[in-house]
Amino acid sequence: MIYSQNIIQTNHKGYTEIKDILTSLSSINSFNTEQRTLQKMANNYSVIQKKMADYASRWTKIHGDKDQTSLYRGIVPLSPGDFTEVFQANRLNEIFTGESLSTEMLGPWNCNHLYRDSQNVPTILLFWNEECSIIAPLGEPGRDTDNLKITHLMCVPHTTEGPIQFNQMLPSTKEETEHLDRQINFLKEAYSNLKKNFPVSHCGKKVVEKAQELGFSTDSSIQDFFAHQISLLDDDFRAGRPGYILRDENGIDVAGDPHKVRGLIQSAFSTSNTTPNFYIQGPDFNTQILTHLHGFLHEQGPISKALDERYFNVEMILRNKRELMGESTLQRTSTPPPAVKEVDGRCFGLCPSEADPPEDLGAPLMRTQTPPINRMDASDQEQSDSLTRKSTVTSR
Repeated sequence: MIYSQNIIQTNHKGYTEIKDILTSLSSINSFNTEQRTLQKMANNYSVIQKKMADYASRWTKIHGDKDQTSLYRGIVPLSPGDFTEVFQANRLNEIFTGESLSTEMLGPWNCNHLYRDSQNVPTILLFWNEECSIIAPLGEPGRDTDNLKITHLMCVPHTTEGPIQFNQMLPSTKEETEHLDRQINFLKEAYSNLKKNFPVSHCGKKVVEKAQELGFSTDSSIQDFFAHQISLLDDDFRAGRPGYILRDENGIDVAGDPHKVRGLIQSAFSTSNTTPNFYIQGPDFNTQILTHLHGFLHEQGPISKALDERYFNVEMILRNKRELMGESTLQRTSTPPPAVKEVDGRCFGLCPSEADPPEDLGAPLMRTQTPPINRMDASDQEQSDSLTRKSTVTSR
């Protein structure tokens, strides 16, 4: 009888162990399935909807009906300084969870660096209107894509009043959603006009001013001005921080060869079978808390693994925002931002072309004033991108 009980106990123990193993294997399989799903998230509308719902729940739990613009204009400074206390007091640490995000000042850089730097003249500026700048990032443009790396552009808002957002994955007001729509259209038209190779004189006031400052003819093409700005980045600049690395189709850095740089630009923007695609990184990867769009020209076929794992298609984000607003008669309405002191300066959109009229590059929400130009060192660690840096840039 005792022998039989021992057998029963042993069998029961073995069954329990087997059951635990099977349960563990099931959990691992479930985790792997989830990971595979998340890896295919950049253009996965269902994943984007779920992620946005999660972020909306977090935002509402913390901030209720307060909109992004009101909070941003109320707490984010244009002057450099430690942002830790304000960041934590407003519980932004529960939304922005990226390990590389720094609220403390690391030299001239922290999570508000891109916002501060948006007030300066970008190192590689291609298009400008009164709401946004279209720039080519520094660091290693196209790092997260497999080819046509030179086509990596960014759309960065630069106003000090009107709609502004921490991140597009968070809930938006009608005004903020319309602002996103204009940003996408502006970036879309930038790709179109780069392909058409518009003259610099039709690419926006700040672009014209920069070309004139550099002694570059405003009758020349925007592709040539693109290459010219890269050629001004000397050896010390390219080797420093944020630096500049431009890889060709063989993975070779050709940033120091103006002829090859010009060839890459001309080839990439003359390819007929490419389409522009627009993305953001979510709060779990952001190092900057000013929303900004990334654009890439893609050929037919799947996108890179890095893009699929770290980015979200911003046109799908816009689609979901519009659907959510359509489902409810109650829409988020923005509260007026704090008053902003105006400074001298005129606002211009893109100039019309007599020979080949450019398409509308995004109608502005309102006329705003831009602060005086004050160049400074810059580094956007999220993409190793930067808007400006002057100390080692030379005129040639």
